[in-house]
Amino acid sequence: MILTRYSITPARAQIRARLQASCWLAPVRFLVLVGLYLGWGDDSLAGEGWGTNQLEIKTVAVAGKGMAASPNQEMHLGADPQQIEFYFGARTNLGRLPFRLQYRLEGYESAWHVGGGEMYLTARFYDAAGGQLNHVSYPVKGESPGWTGSLKTSALTHRRETLSAPPKAAKMMLVISSAGPPSTEGVYVLANLSVARLSDTQQDAELLTGPFLGTVVEENTNSNPVGWLRDGLSLNMAKVVKIGHDPTITALAILDTDPAGHAEWRSTYETSPKVKPHDRLEIEWNEMYSLGVEDMKYAVYPRLDPGNYIFHVEEVDIYGQPTGVEAAVRLVVSPPFWKTTWFWGGVFLGCIVLMYAYGRYTIRQKMQQEKMRLKHQQALERERLRIAHDIHDDLGARVTQISLLSAMAQSNVDTLDKARAEFDQITKMSRELVTALYETIWAVSPENDNLYALGNYLCQIVNQLCER
Repeated sequence: MILTRYSITPARAQIRARLQASCWLAPVRFLVLVGLYLGWGDDSLAGEGWGTNQLEIKTVAVAGKGMAASPNQEMHLGADPQQIEFYFGARTNLGRLPFRLQYRLEGYESAWHVGGGEMYLTARFYDAAGGQLNHVSYPVKGESPGWTGSLKTSALTHRRETLSAPPKAAKMMLVISSAGPPSTEGVYVLANLSVARLSDTQQDAELLTGPFLGTVVEENTNSNPVGWLRDGLSLNMAKVVKIGHDPTITALAILDTDPAGHAEWRSTYETSPKVKPHDRLEIEWNEMYSLGVEDMKYAVYPRLDPGNYIFHVEEVDIYGQPTGVEAAVRLVVSPPFWKTTWFWGGVFLGCIVLMYAYGRYTIRQKMQQEKMRLKHQQALERERLRIAHDIHDDLGARVTQISLLSAMAQSNVDTLDKARAEFDQITKMSRELVTALYETIWAVSPENDNLYALGNYLCQIVNQLCER
């Protein structure tokens, strides 16, 4: 085959450009489809399932000062934070609202906060004309002891309450209702309901036993047990369920999934027990429940101690089981500076420095005192030396002169014998005075303040005594 060149017309050029664009766009379109299938991009396009990142902690406030929460990094709340508030909820532009929310601050508490959802069993009293007199309610909140998240395995909790019929009472109607806070959602199951009149003189007379009065009702049907009616804004949330296993028990239940409505089971007026004014009544029943709220938007903690915390918020279904939709943020509360390691290390080093400085100061003061003492001692020694020299030079010379003059007068031939004897006595006294002056000068002189000088002096005294 021989290929020849030909000119490209505008139409052919346009077709060629479209083909090239299609070649480039095909991989992009493929990636977009894969991303939508895996849940990339807008969450509303990811199908019916809800991803785990559909909840968010929007703001964390400390003492009224808000901070944007980030799930990918720790938030430092400073030292001794007070009035810590967490604001959370569904992400913006979400296809549906979360069902029930619960939160917990890990490191601070172990139990989950489920909100103020409430359902109750109510006893209403009517007069003979059918007018309501008053009512007594027995509310439930949170989860019952032994609740496991399943009607089959959860344990029933026994409950017994006593009350008195009001004046003019003729009938008592029982109502099981979810008409607590409008945002309440969850399940409330009640079985083995009985009402008895208490008496001190005769055996208790049972007025109403069991919610079904022997009538068998299939589970999850719209038929009503004998003596009971569905009521409320959402009748289909009032259910007849089977609980436990081997054997199962038929019970009345309210499965509230509508934050804007409620449901009730109430006994009919005709089958409700008759009562008399001031009757002492006892209501006894078994129950299980798991309740929460849909509109929980924030959590508040008064203060946090130093440490690491994780704030969790998650969605749960009607039975209180996590759906996998959750959000969390890590928090760090720093200890006060006086509780930090570096502070006590600084205090320790400061104490060492102070002790060293005090030691140096004390030694220096002692050295100064010793220096002053030495100076005073030196001045005293100089004064003693001066006194010794003065005594030696002045008084010694004069005494010696007296001794010499006495000796010369004694040797003079013209001197009388009596005068010569007196001059001899003067000479002896002068010599003794010189000896005494020598001893005084020796004691005063600082040059003799040592053991060697004392030894020499003692030797001289001994020699003089021996010579005598």
